[in-house]
Amino acid sequence: LRGTADLVLCYHGGDLRLRGYSDVDWASDRDGRKSTSGYAFILGGGAISWSSKKQTCIALPTMEAEYVACSAAVQEAVWLRRFLQRLDVTAHSKGPVLMYCDSTAALAYVRDPKYHGKTKHIDVRYHFIRDMVARGEVILHHISTGMMVADPLTKPIARDVFLSHARSMGLCRI
Repeated sequence: LRGTADLVLCYHGGDLRLRGYSDVDWASDRDGRKSTSGYAFILGGGAISWSSKKQTCIALPTMEAEYVACSAAVQEAVWLRRFLQRLDVTAHSKGPVLMYCDSTAALAYVRDPKYHGKTKHIDVRYHFIRDMVARGEVILHHISTGMMVADPLTKPIARDVFLSHARSMGLCRI
C-alpha cells in the first residue's frame, strides 16, 4: 500500500460499455483453505465497482473456485446493468454486460450444464450464472491470465503487472 498512496481513480469517458473481470486465488487461505474471489467492473475508463472477498465455501477443484467467483461477479453485473439502465447513462447499458474469466474449465461448466460426478456438490445458488447467460444479460469470454484486470484483487503480483492492471482499472498518479 505504501507505493499506491498517490493513486486515484480517473475516468476518461470513451468506452461506455460495462465490462467485468472475475478472478480467484484458489485455496489461498492457509488455515481454512478457502479461496479469495475478486472482481472489477470498468466503465468510462475507470473502475465503478470492485470486490475482494474470501469465499464462504471451500472449493475442491480450481474450476469450482472460479465458478463461484464468476457467479458473484455476475450478480454484481446484473445489478450494475439495471442500475445504469435506470439512470439512462449510456445506450450500451441496454445490452449484455461483457464478463471476462481466465478459467476455460469454469466457462465450459457454465455452457455445459450436464451432470458431472466431480461437480454434483456445487450449491444451486452458484448456477445463477447459467440463467443470466441464457437470458442474454451477460456474455462470458475467456481472457488470458496476463490480461486479467482483477488479478490484484486476489493475490500478490509483480509490481509492473500490478501497475498495468491498475491503469486498466483507471488508477492514475496524482
